[in-house]
Amino acid sequence: MAEAKRYITSEELKTHNKSGDLWISIQGKVYDVSEWVNHHPGGELPLLNLAGQDATDAFVAYHTGTAWQFLDKFINGFYLKDYSVSQVSKDYRKLVYEFSKMGLFEKKGHGFFVSMSFMAVMFSLSVYGVVCCEDFWLHLLCAALMGFLWIQSGWIGHDSGHYQVMLTPKQICADSFRQLSSRHKHWVVEMEPQCSPHCLQ
Repeated sequence: MAEAKRYITSEELKTHNKSGDLWISIQGKVYDVSEWVNHHPGGELPLLNLAGQDATDAFVAYHTGTAWQFLDKFINGFYLKDYSVSQVSKDYRKLVYEFSKMGLFEKKGHGFFVSMSFMAVMFSLSVYGVVCCEDFWLHLLCAALMGFLWIQSGWIGHDSGHYQVMLTPKQICADSFRQLSSRHKHWVVEMEPQCSPHCLQ
């Protein structure tokens, strides 16, 4: 005979919101990630920020579809008694699922190398124009080119913060580039929100 489910309320979940006693909820199931917080690839801050709360949308947004299989080892046997999904969350999860089906979160691979090469050329031209020429207008043009380069690096940094931009994690570490080009640290090193059917539940 299957063991009866044990339930807690959202208010009870909120009491487990600190280091050493850190619970989160994903799709109504409660997980004890107190020990995992020290091993989380994105650091402890995201888990501490979501401690004692429903973390479903954050999990969907910042983890690969394969990450779902690792959740079971953190289940503590409790379920949220008052779990519900807002319309905004339903719409968001459906949108992520549709984008995944369209392939918008697929790894970039060679496109990343092309972008990086283009940026390297722009950087070289900008530096050459400033160092080797004295014309004011050329300096202004080089400044604009450098600004455009910085914007492009920011977009690549943003993309690498949400999904893996290389074909394999062993290739150039996109995380290092992201930390140079982004203003803030994203949650996990390898993020590819390929939403599974779990997202719509």
